[in-house]
Amino acid sequence: MSRNRSIDIAKGIGILLVVLGHNWIVAHEKTLLFQMIYSFHMPLFFLLGGVFLNPAQRFPSFLRSKADALIKPYAVVLVLLGVLKIAAGLTTPSRYFPGVLYGVGATIDWTPLWFLPSLFITMVFVWLLLNTLRDERHPTLGLSAIIVALFLLGDATVTAYSDIPFTPTPHLPLLAPGNTRLAGLPFSLDMLPFSAACLLLGYLCRRQLQEMQFQPRYLMVATVTFIASHLLFSYPTDLNARVYGHWLLTPLRALSGIYIVLELSALIARHKLAAPALAYLGQASLFILIFHAAVEWSAFGRLVTVFPKYKYAIGVLTCVGGVALPLILLEISQRISIMSRLLLPRRARVNAIKL
Repeated sequence: MSRNRSIDIAKGIGILLVVLGHNWIVAHEKTLLFQMIYSFHMPLFFLLGGVFLNPAQRFPSFLRSKADALIKPYAVVLVLLGVLKIAAGLTTPSRYFPGVLYGVGATIDWTPLWFLPSLFITMVFVWLLLNTLRDERHPTLGLSAIIVALFLLGDATVTAYSDIPFTPTPHLPLLAPGNTRLAGLPFSLDMLPFSAACLLLGYLCRRQLQEMQFQPRYLMVATVTFIASHLLFSYPTDLNARVYGHWLLTPLRALSGIYIVLELSALIARHKLAAPALAYLGQASLFILIFHAAVEWSAFGRLVTVFPKYKYAIGVLTCVGGVALPLILLEISQRISIMSRLLLPRRARVNAIKL
């Protein structure tokens, strides 16, 4: 399907929020801004993942394309990182690779990559669900009921296993931070109801989202709802840390925050300068997601030891670097065949130089 500028802009805004949310300036004290960003930035990407989902695609082809786009870069980056760390004597294969196979933030070294296997398993689940229900007489009503039910299940599935006693083993030492609870089920299966609800909603509203026009009244309602829900109630959300928040407030905040971004995207799409810039970031969002944290965290740690009095300035600098350097790496990867094959989905391999 052809690209949609408003959707790309929404992804661009979303990935900037991801980078900002992982920056020291926002993350070190986990203030209200941190809580606001974390309440909807990853649900936004789940919802946008449903806009171009094609349930008519044959399952083997669907599975290959999603594995190529999501699981391949996840595996390539973490395997290469593991080989380097093992060669440097920083870990062992038996400690490193089981965590990669488990596929949650607490078991991998580049935490933000947890989203890739989670999105993959969510897309597979939604494809199977849609094809199971394709003979439904009233598909919109049926899908709406399923979405509501999945949102209501979200809190229960994330917290259901939290009291199960678990002792880390030598092969999986990182699965229970503090030796108190599992850090999620494999490939974030515990978050599947919530992520599937977001993705299904994106699929159900795909036409409206692609044709969305700026509506200031609706934007105002969503903004008031979003801000008031944060100011009046203190239920933080952090999906990677398995902090769900509240069974009702968490979906409300996620959906109102997402709607704000979508409205702003429809408005920005009219701007001659901002629109192409944010759309480009949206198209590069996967690369930024994969590499931004490594740039931000490592650069901040090194620079702050040399300039300890300039933490905020360093935070701004590393935030910019967390966007710019992955973009440079993406441009290089698009032009070098081996990097393109390892990191980019098949449809994105253009202008690659054969090396």
